[in-house]
Amino acid sequence: MDRAGDLGTDGPPPGRRWYNHEILASEDPASRTSVLLVDDNADNLLALSAVLDRLKLRLVQVTSGARALALAEEEEFAAIILDVQMPVLDGFETARLLRMQRRTDRTPIIFLTANSHDPSLSLRGYAEGAVDYLVKPFDPAILRSKVSVFVSLYEARRTVQHQEALLREHALEAQRRESESRYHSLAEAVPQIVWTADAAGRISYANRAWTEFIGIPAQQLVSWKHIIHPEDHPAVKAARDRARGKETVFEVAFRLRSATGEYRWHMARSMPTQDAQGHLDGWVGTATDVDDQHRSEASARFLAEASSALGASLELREVLARVCARAVPAAADLCAVHFRSDDGLVREVAAIPRLAEWLNPPGADPVEVLGVAEVFSSGALACGETAPLGLGRWISVPLVSRGEVLGVLTLGKLPGPDPGILSGDLVEELARRVALAADNVRLYQDAREAIRLRDEFLSVASHELRTPLTPLNLKLGMLRRVAEQAASGTLPAAEVAADVGVAVRHVQRLTNLVDHLLDVARIRAGKLPLHLEVVDLAEVVQDAGARLAAMANEVGSAVEVEAPERCTGVWDRMRLEQIVTNLLGNALKYGAGKPVRVRLEEQGPGQVALTVRDGGIGMEQSVLGRIFGRFERGHSGRNYPGLGLGLYITRQIVTALEGTISVESTPGQGSVFTVLLPRSRSELEPDTPVPGQVAARQGVPGA
Repeated sequence: MDRAGDLGTDGPPPGRRWYNHEILASEDPASRTSVLLVDDNADNLLALSAVLDRLKLRLVQVTSGARALALAEEEEFAAIILDVQMPVLDGFETARLLRMQRRTDRTPIIFLTANSHDPSLSLRGYAEGAVDYLVKPFDPAILRSKVSVFVSLYEARRTVQHQEALLREHALEAQRRESESRYHSLAEAVPQIVWTADAAGRISYANRAWTEFIGIPAQQLVSWKHIIHPEDHPAVKAARDRARGKETVFEVAFRLRSATGEYRWHMARSMPTQDAQGHLDGWVGTATDVDDQHRSEASARFLAEASSALGASLELREVLARVCARAVPAAADLCAVHFRSDDGLVREVAAIPRLAEWLNPPGADPVEVLGVAEVFSSGALACGETAPLGLGRWISVPLVSRGEVLGVLTLGKLPGPDPGILSGDLVEELARRVALAADNVRLYQDAREAIRLRDEFLSVASHELRTPLTPLNLKLGMLRRVAEQAASGTLPAAEVAADVGVAVRHVQRLTNLVDHLLDVARIRAGKLPLHLEVVDLAEVVQDAGARLAAMANEVGSAVEVEAPERCTGVWDRMRLEQIVTNLLGNALKYGAGKPVRVRLEEQGPGQVALTVRDGGIGMEQSVLGRIFGRFERGHSGRNYPGLGLGLYITRQIVTALEGTISVESTPGQGSVFTVLLPRSRSELEPDTPVPGQVAARQGVPGA
């Protein structure tokens, strides 16, 4: 049997030469093989002609399906390249009508389309009689190679027909051997697997591409079952039986085993051949490697299904469970998600039954050996080819949203000849979609919590605003009645003074509420102003204690202040008063009538510490983590009024002054708030005026 490139002893036929595995016809245009190009776009026809020009073919161009049908009745073409999307008569309908004509019922039709999103279109194309279906943009070399094969087969068939005619005049057997030799030479030159078989399907010839991929000569193949993936046997057998029964084109996609034992997807196409009497005497076929395309389409389908599943729920655990259920076994044999949440580390795992027994052993999480901790710390992909679970390979990638590592997605697959669609690109894209879905869940939960806080705030705020208004209204009414009764006489000074004092206190309470709300608005806008100057914090503490003495008397608590005679630093006096007043008022409110101790002390030359301690009801540990948030309160209920803004504002002011605030608390034993403040600012020295640009930097970013 001649090898590729070995032209035999007789050489190429007159007027024709062989070069670079492709046919180069004679320079005479009239003698060239005809190929019909059908596309309603003239630019596309010009581009196709440029791609196929080197094959030296007679390229017939038409711009409609109707014109193609008319030409096909008049002359014979080696192949028809047909655009799918055309007006009036589209490619599928044109192909169907071509198959109904005697001259073109077996002419190879190659569909071209720019629509790569609908896999059902390719199936329809094959159903309408196409031998191939290419998606734009395509590799010009692949198109030339395919056209070259069909032209070669067409010319070989024409040669055989010509030789059969010559047999009646000369020596048919010699001509047939020459034709077969030329056909084999052509088959050796193409990159696809080319084979011929007798009517029963036994391989009689296979080209070099067969031997290089399969690894064994075709004559030694006992059965196709030995090289076709077991899962694909039913589909191959059904297609073969249909083709044999109708003596029609055999087309089917299946996984073919290589010499290394790995399976790759191929598209096999075979056409029946007939003897002089028109009886089936064999088959000639090709097998084209479409593994990359097939796995790419499978990956796209899997990701689309995963996205649909991820968007169907707004509960975190359900989202993670859904993605694991989709991934196994479509993409992997094991899927695990480790996710950081407010409740700790959330873990969801799914696996095929063979691995399920390994997933829940006592002790450590077995999936953590697959690079989970490494990915959490580095934020980079980790992978391996062996693992204690018996996996052949595994990939762990971070779940990243808005620059934050939320968790780790791990996919693994057992060793086997079929690699499936598992790849680093697939896992990274899946992780991106999982992270987005998880972030949406978190945002949804945050929104729900914000709505809850808003509703609670509105309820508390309405109560807090109404509380001082009621006694204020009563006192003003009493003053009015006293004034009316006194007519033009003198008002009772003691009674009026008492009522005015009550009114002033309630007006001050309303003013404080409004000030708190204004401060929150400034903080959210990043515009909390600071007016820095040299301030005596000891004086501020003493004044605050005196100012809240009335409140202390009302609740039955004593305020004990321990402070040095002077404690100066560069601060904002009004904001310091807010800090001390908020902490001291908070201690009196929750102090249960027990003494409240305020201590101010210097900690070295550059820092002071302010401590406010009460012996009241205290707080649970779960409350401490959120006590400095907006609208957060250590205890709710009408016995402990307030908007939940005091500590939030206090923390923002302390932060703006480059200090820190912390809290320690035990239920039933009270709380201790500690504020640490630097005595001088990083930008300013004491007694230095505040420049505009420095003052602007003192604003707190919106929380």
